[in-house]
Amino acid sequence: GSQQPERQVQPLAFLPDQIFRRHQRRGYASAALAQMIDRHKGKRLLANIAIRNEKSLALFERYGFNPIQFTLELDSR
Repeated sequence: GSQQPERQVQPLAFLPDQIFRRHQRRGYASAALAQMIDRHKGKRLLANIAIRNEKSLALFERYGFNPIQFTLELDSR
């Protein structure tokens, strides 16, 4: 059969939770995410978001991102 071409993932840094509190809830993260999506049309974009960060999860879901996995950690220090 025919092989599918390998899908490359482009690493991008977008940290909406790093926006200072006094600037949150003003649409800056939403505007930045919209620009990032527009600039990288046709590319696969992944977002690594802490599962308890409900605001960031909601933001990315509003732009069509869907969950594909959950990462678990055992910190045995």
